[in-house]
Amino acid sequence: MSKVVTARYLMGLPKTSQFKIGLFVAVLQAIFSVALLATSAWLISRAAEQPPIMYLSIAVVGVRGFAVGRSAGRYAERILLHDSAFKMLKLERPRILEKLIPFAPAGMPDRGATISRLVNDVDELQNLPIRVIAPVVQSMVVSILAVFGVMLLLPSAALVLLSTLLASFFLAFPLSAWASARADSTSAKTKSELVSDSKSCKYMVGCRKGWKKSKVPITGLRLRRTARPWLPVSANH
Repeated sequence: MSKVVTARYLMGLPKTSQFKIGLFVAVLQAIFSVALLATSAWLISRAAEQPPIMYLSIAVVGVRGFAVGRSAGRYAERILLHDSAFKMLKLERPRILEKLIPFAPAGMPDRGATISRLVNDVDELQNLPIRVIAPVVQSMVVSILAVFGVMLLLPSAALVLLSTLLASFFLAFPLSAWASARADSTSAKTKSELVSDSKSCKYMVGCRKGWKKSKVPITGLRLRRTARPWLPVSANH
């Protein structure tokens, strides 16, 4: 990996110990979630046999403990990861603006668009540690521990679980990349159409008739559906 690509990824990652603690808490929260599902499933199936309550007491306490641990871990994870990401943005904004000072004002023909794009691009940096790195680390660690735990109980089931996890891992990244690229392409095209239609409508404000005849409402709804595809596209709203 080149130095440029490495610097690009490192720029979007917090470099504080708080982020590392947040990753640890995220993994711990996922372990609690899996343990809660496994313990509650065993408790339900074992309780159907109506054994003495003393045989179920440890599982009952375990379900309560894992439930509380999952909730507390989720809360702590959100606070630690988001706080570290926001602190990173606070440091990155002035550093990037300082790099733009030599280009102002002659080197920035459209200063408003440049500053707006800069703000939006810097804000997008928070998605790397929160929505990319943390879920990947969380899923990989929990998957490895799950395979190891199942292997202790039934090696053949662990082999099936490992094969399923590897297949889903190698399929998830290409599919998500394809879906993201398609959504970005559709969003860019729809935004371009929205700007074009907005310019063609002379009196959008205060001209209800012109607003209805233009394609702006339909294009806006298409743009909204690109971000939220489960919403129906209708020009009546």
